[in-house]
Amino acid sequence: MAQAHKKQILNKDTEDSSVKSKKEIIPPSPFKQRILDFISYLGISQEDFQDKAGLSNGAVNNINKGMREESINKILTAYPELNKVWLLTGIGDMIQYASPSYTEQRRNKKNHVIDQGVDNSNLFQVNPLLTGSAKQGKDPVRFFDEDFQAGSGIVFYEDNVEFPAYEMNIPAFSGCIAFNVFGDSMEPLIKNGSVCFGRKLEDWREYIEYGQIFGIVMKNNRRFLKFIRKSEDSGKFLLRSANKDYDDFDIPKERIHNIWLIEGWMLKRT
Repeated sequence: MAQAHKKQILNKDTEDSSVKSKKEIIPPSPFKQRILDFISYLGISQEDFQDKAGLSNGAVNNINKGMREESINKILTAYPELNKVWLLTGIGDMIQYASPSYTEQRRNKKNHVIDQGVDNSNLFQVNPLLTGSAKQGKDPVRFFDEDFQAGSGIVFYEDNVEFPAYEMNIPAFSGCIAFNVFGDSMEPLIKNGSVCFGRKLEDWREYIEYGQIFGIVMKNNRRFLKFIRKSEDSGKFLLRSANKDYDDFDIPKERIHNIWLIEGWMLKRT
């Protein structure tokens, strides 16, 4: 009887040990799993990954739910192809550009900057509604081969998370970013398939020039290319299309993530 009782206790201890062992097998956090997935993609060891990024030994294994910003910046500097948004949120693609040749192109601007020294003035339309002269500068225009109103829209939502397809020297739009626009809501002013040049407004909450064309990015990442007009409700903007077939509608200011002033557009040759 004593032996049976001892056996039951032994079995219970074994079961408890098994349960405890199972509890200790904790799956990686989503952030850590993305780090491990990227290391697997690179085909290198964790040690090599840490060495190149300047991280301490065991840094990857010690990740719990996240990582200090300083360490994340080290990783992004060491591995510029790694998509910051994907790393932090899991949204989008792991790799933000497909070809490593982009780094080489950055070293030699002749390879990736489109020279606008020839007269292409008939292709570009500076927004006629803007007051004053267009800004002239030497900063290149970064072109992102993405539709403003469709696609992931990461480039419009967060700065410096994607590399442009190429850059262009267009002094009238210096410092703007360029992107595709598809749809007919702004026709006949901005035609379907045009390339628009936008500049992000940092102070739109304090001041905005009603009647201009803007790219509006909502906090849920929905995007509109519209005129902004004054709404009867002070907490909203009224959005209007150039195409009269589209109705006006209001959007709450508090739901807006950022706003881009459209400084001009380009009609593609077909």
